[in-house]
Amino acid sequence: MKSQDKWPEKWLNKLKSKQDEFMVKDGHVWKMLNKINKTWTKFVPFKRRADLVEDFHKGFGHQGTTNEK
Repeated sequence: MKSQDKWPEKWLNKLKSKQDEFMVKDGHVWKMLNKINKTWTKFVPFKRRADLVEDFHKGFGHQGTTNEK
């Protein structure tokens, strides 16, 4: 992760305001889903989400549907 002094100026305020919702653990970025019970999930950047979903669909099919071949 980049130190704050290397964050883009145009995103600095937004990043600082969201900083408590993210953590780095074991080299992975985690995002807090629920502040009350502290539920965390691995964060997937937007530009990677479509590829990740496609990979899951190829491997496991679409969730909630029967995948018989």
